Amino acid sequence: MVHGLKSLLEDPSRPGTLLASSGYHQAILRIHPHQEGVELVAGAPDGSAGFTDSNVPSDSRFDNPEGMIFDAGGTRLLICDKNNKAIRSLEM
Repeated sequence: MVHGLKSLLEDPSRPGTLLASSGYHQAILRIHPHQEGVELVAGAPDGSAGFTDSNVPSDSRFDNPEGMIFDAGGTRLLICDKNNKAIRSLEM
């Protein structure tokens, strides 16, 4: 089960999947509705909070990620990292 979802949007690079920000997991998740699966895209696997930027999304750390939006090209995800008081950017 996925707890603490803050924002949900369609992943333009993978039609039929959704991206969700989760304050509970301190992560960005990819949801595969038709396969009933959830994949960690960015954030700590153990759900720990932090502030780490990385070129590797799975090495990034957040503290209560909330709203998300893609840039005009649909390749960069912008994330409101609430408790870090930052707008974060992930190359997708």
